[in-house]
Amino acid sequence: MKKLIILPLVSFLWIVSCISQQEMDFSSLVEQAKKGNAEAQYNLGKKYHWGEGIVPEDKHFAKEYYLLAANQGFTPAQNNLGTILLRERNYDEAVTWFRRAVEKRYAPAQYNLGVMYENGQGVTRDDAQAMKWYRLAADQGYAEAQFVIGTRYENGQGVTRDDSQAMKWYRLAADQGYAEAQFVIGTRYDNGQGVPQDYVQAVKWYRLAADQGDAKAQTNLGVMYENGRGIQKDISRAIELYRLAEKQRFEEARWRLQDLAEAGSIPFFHWGEFLRWLDGEWLAFFIWTLPMMYLILRRRKE
Repeated sequence: MKKLIILPLVSFLWIVSCISQQEMDFSSLVEQAKKGNAEAQYNLGKKYHWGEGIVPEDKHFAKEYYLLAANQGFTPAQNNLGTILLRERNYDEAVTWFRRAVEKRYAPAQYNLGVMYENGQGVTRDDAQAMKWYRLAADQGYAEAQFVIGTRYENGQGVTRDDSQAMKWYRLAADQGYAEAQFVIGTRYDNGQGVPQDYVQAVKWYRLAADQGDAKAQTNLGVMYENGRGIQKDISRAIELYRLAEKQRFEEARWRLQDLAEAGSIPFFHWGEFLRWLDGEWLAFFIWTLPMMYLILRRRKE
């Protein structure tokens, strides 16, 4: 009985202490921002931009704090302000801030300026200019730019089509942990596209992307397990992977599960699924509600 009382109390105190610490950190950040600290202004902007911790997502406040830091020449703030303006379709202003950031060779801004040229947003559409800015970002090791260059070589967009160059750039991005590049490399080994067909290598790259939550990779890795390609056949593992992808509303995974269900490969009840149901969001729910349950039970006892 004591354990039942102590567990919710400890969880309640832990939650309160985390919230208190976040409130103190936020107050300190606000004070520094008021004093004109550009980094603090930028960090406040990020918190409002993404809704971090106790701070609610609010793009209006994010823009205000980014602008304060950007006007002091803080490069990451200039880039992030540009991304918000881009989403608001204020293309001319977005380009202005990206250009300020690329003056300091800031790779994310170089990539974003490439996107603007590729799509003709705030500038005249120009594939050569897009490739120029992607390349500048990629040469600094910016994985997203490396991946985009890979797709351009694969499709012959703004460059001569070249599978070996595509693979080179995909590999550079994949080696930095860029999930989409890892998935693409997996498909290339799976299908023998630009490389000798190698199911073991396909499984390796699919797994790397799947472990990061990439639904396409989870599904393709599931297919490898289902058919025993490059790895020992394991229907149960395939089902687990399809279900992970299905949770992200990936349609192909849902179709795969339907096919397995029709074939009688999915049991009506599975302990592993039940335990997963208790995990994740439900675990968080129970942690938050246990203190309240404790207080209700205590009042009833009184």
